[in-house]
Amino acid sequence: MDCKYLYIDNIKINFVRRTIEIDNKVVDVTPREFDVVEFLLDNMNKIVPRQAIQEAVWGRELGVSSRTLDTHISRIRSKLQLDHDKNLRIIPIYAVGYRLVLFGAAMTHVERHEAAPLLRIAPQAAMAAMAADYA
Repeated sequence: MDCKYLYIDNIKINFVRRTIEIDNKVVDVTPREFDVVEFLLDNMNKIVPRQAIQEAVWGRELGVSSRTLDTHISRIRSKLQLDHDKNLRIIPIYAVGYRLVLFGAAMTHVERHEAAPLLRIAPQAAMAAMAADYA
């Protein structure tokens, strides 16, 4: 992801510190879980084959029988509260992989080397959080 922060609804992802917050509370994600989230965000709305995720995150294909990726996806869904009623969802694509989908939510990017340009209009909560980061 070519930005410093990403805001989606009540989720803030800090790509520099590699942290994720929900409602301004840090979520305990492992480095691998963060890598999976980042890879899926880089491929938002695309069907991403399991092998592509495995190679990007683990540096190799884990094998057909491995449940490692599925376990990581399950933990990410739980930790980020990505329930079926949320705007951000990780959808399994049977026998292929996963797809990260954003439904009707505002998404804001903050560039790494610039003060705070907005690529999309953000909700007021995201704007307030961004202002706090630059204070």
